Amino acid sequence: MSTEQKSEIVKIGISISPGVAICPAFVYRVLKYQDKRQDTQISDQEVTKQIKKLSFAISHAKATINMQRNRMIGKTKKYHLGIFEFQTYLLEDSSFIEKIKTAISEQKITAYQAVIEVTNDLAQKMKQTFEDIKDVGNLICSFLSDEETYLTSIPENKPFIFVSDILTPSIVSFLINSEVQGVITELGGKTSHAVILSESLRVPVVVNTPGITVEVQNEDIIGMDGDCGKIVVNPTPRRLKAFERLQKWHNRYTRRIQRDAHKQARTDDKYKIKIWANIELVSELDYVIDSGAEGIGLYRTEFLFLENPHKSPDINEQYEIYREVVTKMDGRPVTFRILDIGADKIPYFINGKKVDWAEEPNPALGYRGVRLLRGHRDEIILPQLKAILKASAYGPVKIMLPMVSLVEEAMDFKLLVEEAVKSLGKEAPRRKPPLGIMLETPSSVLLIDKFAKYMDFFSIGTNDLTQYVLAVDRNNAQVAYMWDHYHPAVLKLVSDSIVYARENKKLISICGEAAGDPYLAALFIGLGANILSISPAKVAELKHYIRQWNQQQLKEIAAEVINYQSAQEVRTFLKRKVKVGIL
Repeated sequence: MSTEQKSEIVKIGISISPGVAICPAFVYRVLKYQDKRQDTQISDQEVTKQIKKLSFAISHAKATINMQRNRMIGKTKKYHLGIFEFQTYLLEDSSFIEKIKTAISEQKITAYQAVIEVTNDLAQKMKQTFEDIKDVGNLICSFLSDEETYLTSIPENKPFIFVSDILTPSIVSFLINSEVQGVITELGGKTSHAVILSESLRVPVVVNTPGITVEVQNEDIIGMDGDCGKIVVNPTPRRLKAFERLQKWHNRYTRRIQRDAHKQARTDDKYKIKIWANIELVSELDYVIDSGAEGIGLYRTEFLFLENPHKSPDINEQYEIYREVVTKMDGRPVTFRILDIGADKIPYFINGKKVDWAEEPNPALGYRGVRLLRGHRDEIILPQLKAILKASAYGPVKIMLPMVSLVEEAMDFKLLVEEAVKSLGKEAPRRKPPLGIMLETPSSVLLIDKFAKYMDFFSIGTNDLTQYVLAVDRNNAQVAYMWDHYHPAVLKLVSDSIVYARENKKLISICGEAAGDPYLAALFIGLGANILSISPAKVAELKHYIRQWNQQQLKEIAAEVINYQSAQEVRTFLKRKVKVGIL
């Protein structure tokens, strides 16, 4: 038996959950059923048989999903179980089933191939539920194939790191009672439903690591750093010892920064920074409070509409959720962003009616955000405003409008809020909550002094602002490398926004991935920012760093950085000048 050391492989992915793990790999490809294509044409007589097989497979798929849901009860937040309800609804959706049957009868293809085609098409249209739909397709195909195409077993009685192409709700339900120590996927993003479910696993999770299922074999040793997204396959003895030291250090470090999580974030020259959290689910509130966040700078309300498979929440359902959020925050400010749908966030229902959204050639620049809301004034935005206004009676609330590019949109927003207040009558709040917009389009930054006449505050949405300033679709793999928060053009607009807001005496915060990057956070503080809104997972650590920094020194760093001409220059300089670590 050969004891030769396998070649070491280093991969970098997107960090979802922090932590360090060192374990053998268990590799599973969810999308492998698509590799087994059945392109052979079938006869007219075979069509009927294939449709019967489809009905059998769908029936068994529904039973399986119900079993998975039951497995998750008590293991995750009740609200998250709606993901399984969405999958069940999809299997009961007559239009979904009819499309598969039509593909079988008209194209003369097998039920297996028809399921692949229809689920692929639907997953591309509804990218926010991509993994959920692929999971359903995989499950149906498992009952249409002689081969096993669905995860049915995992390692027992031993720790392992799960490696897959995507993470699905069914996989999480299998892993929940296992000895899994970490999860790595080739695809996926931070907001996929399965990733949200994975918080119940309490292990490091890294996504978007291309080629990982091809380059890793079962039982390969993996060292993973969930804090930075680094994956090392078959580490050398020296690297393995380094990972073991990192794991011990990480555990001590986590305990230390968490101990001081609720202390103020104040630089050593007494400059106070407020650290708020970005969330989208009620179930995250305990995490927010434990993290030491001093408020919620962004509550993404669209997930209420995306996770309910049968209908969008009515005004009373929304009110109950918003009230719970405000009450639980116990006097800490909460900023609700009005429903931001369109592009890759498409709800299946609006007010109980299934919506067939028209495809757009460039959805990022199309019918999304406030543009879509203005077209659904009475059925979406007005009820939502009423629900938030009623909830504002229970604590400090702010209301924020997304994707604004025209001053007229802010003017209409203000009038609509006044209409909502008036229509509530006795239920209207005594004080109208502050109104604001997200600065995520170049026009909103360039015209900030005009917007300031109508708005009370601003929040810089660094993710979309970067996309629009650089004219780069961050979801397009061919140009995604150009999407960079460190680009001087992006930083100049952030700097200008802070200056203009201060000149107009308006509150301004910085929100998005950039604000959670310690090097950029230091730069923003040097530019004069005093409110950063980030992921709850990063709050305690960022507060720890801030206490070691000096704002005057950060000002000097910012003054030099703002004149650089490339993202790489900025990145290199900041990493040399800004101290990040346990210190």
